[in-house]
Amino acid sequence: MVERLRRLREVDGLPAVVKFDNPNAFFEDLERNSRDIAQWKGELYFELHRGTYTTQAETKKFNRMAEFLLRDVELVWALIGVHGGHAGEDAAARRQRHHEIERLWKL
Repeated sequence: MVERLRRLREVDGLPAVVKFDNPNAFFEDLERNSRDIAQWKGELYFELHRGTYTTQAETKKFNRMAEFLLRDVELVWALIGVHGGHAGEDAAARRQRHHEIERLWKL
């Protein structure tokens, strides 16, 4: 990408918006030429920015692990039901189990 930008830097008809420099020069220029710069605390989230870095990676990791576990719970209960494992269970107990799994999904 950097090489592509270097090549396109002097193409007629394209704006010259990219300047290669070091971070110190960038921030010094920013201080000299900018006023009232907005500050943001916390994570920036934009709908169209999929796959970007996040400050909540660990939370997302554990949420994903919980999703897999709940999927496994549903699968096991379905397989038990298909093989007659719920034969001694009444309808109220099955509804209770269903509601509990649904509640966990919505946490």
